[in-house]
Amino acid sequence: MRILVPSDKTIDDDVKQLKQSHLDRKFVVFDEDLRIFFLLDPNTAIHTIQVYINEACVYSTKQPLDCLIEHTDGLWELQKSVVDNHIFLSNMVMNNGHKNHWMIKASYAVQTSEKVPKPQTTGSVIAEEPLLPSFEPLGTVKKPSQSVAVKPSKHELHTVEITFPIHTLLNVRLRNVALPTKQCIYSSLDLQTSKSCHSLMSQYHLAEFKIVMNKIDYRVLNNYSSASVEPVCGVEPDLVLGVWDSYSINYALPQTKTLDSHRVRVLLRYTVQAHPFAFTVETAWETDVTLRRPNASMKLTSQPTSVISTPMHTPSMKFAASTNSLVATDKLSGVTFDFLATEPPRFAMGAKFSLSLQITNHSHGPLDLVVYCANSAVEPQGQFPIEKEYMLHQRWMKNTQTIVLLSNDRRLPTLQPSETLCVDLDFFSVLRGYFNGIPGLRVLDLDSQEVRAIGGGVKIQIY
Repeated sequence: MRILVPSDKTIDDDVKQLKQSHLDRKFVVFDEDLRIFFLLDPNTAIHTIQVYINEACVYSTKQPLDCLIEHTDGLWELQKSVVDNHIFLSNMVMNNGHKNHWMIKASYAVQTSEKVPKPQTTGSVIAEEPLLPSFEPLGTVKKPSQSVAVKPSKHELHTVEITFPIHTLLNVRLRNVALPTKQCIYSSLDLQTSKSCHSLMSQYHLAEFKIVMNKIDYRVLNNYSSASVEPVCGVEPDLVLGVWDSYSINYALPQTKTLDSHRVRVLLRYTVQAHPFAFTVETAWETDVTLRRPNASMKLTSQPTSVISTPMHTPSMKFAASTNSLVATDKLSGVTFDFLATEPPRFAMGAKFSLSLQITNHSHGPLDLVVYCANSAVEPQGQFPIEKEYMLHQRWMKNTQTIVLLSNDRRLPTLQPSETLCVDLDFFSVLRGYFNGIPGLRVLDLDSQEVRAIGGGVKIQIY
């Protein structure tokens, strides 16, 4: 018996093409629309099927006939519902490294039968004619019989398995922020190609790599009904993401005085085009858009949530440890961050604009940086006279909710010593004015967990 996982999903019954397409496959993409075939020899029956991601068993059955579809010439296929609802149901078994593996294992039995001569007694009949009851032949001649008896079948269990590396090529995250001036919640869907994309290009010598977004559906749920939400700014059809690219799509949800949460469902369908490979991926999840109520006693600077390596939005322990490391040490002190603007640039309110940030690594080690924006100012709580309270509230609004970083939590390429990197950061503003810096704009080094504020070196005018 053989297990075939072809890279070409259009082949159905051609065994020769299935075998060749299986040999062409080098890896598996998480949430890929896999087709899994079992090619059985005669007198062979499948007993169990097990699928693993790393050491975790994500699917197991001892009744394979309930989940298999029969084709011709001993070819069987695993039902697509098993792949969608079981194998890729959860990504908790994936880690953030690049050594994840996917394995499918099946045990089968080869049915055999043994034929043995049937023993013959001395009273065997030597002739086919009927004999009288009182007649007993004296001299019987033993003649070997040609009849056979079949012993019960014996089941010889065997096991076959195949293993492929498995990769997550798109990082997805949902961020939410309240804008009291607009009485709405901005829910930002952040998409970013993962670091594995660059590794795949080098490992498999891929000439090109891109991810084409075929469908993005953001939907608000209410009991048994749902409503699709359009983005604040339209998204171009068939959005294309290359290596190191990121994109943010913003949605506006109504905000209530009690900060009630919204239940949303996000569906993404995209195609990974890595010539000569092409994979169609569809992932969907439900979550609550919840805002934390303001608490004056909490003064810890908020840190970036994680650069998720899978679509399930679990927090990263790396980022959690960075909340207590707010003082730049020797490593980041040897790094310069400069915005390439000779004079204060002018941008229109509500329109997306970009600022070029130049990073030069003068330290002795490589940098693995994330650029994010975290506003730590605490909203005034009404402990001052009304005039001062209003002034403090206006200042708080200007410092915390005026300039929004669209490319938030953006992970930059690794910067080696003595190298310089220039990256464009995307923003938009909801208020007009002159801003001497961008409060809360920071960088985090993932290796040393060091944080440094970089927003003070730029001046912006919004009209």
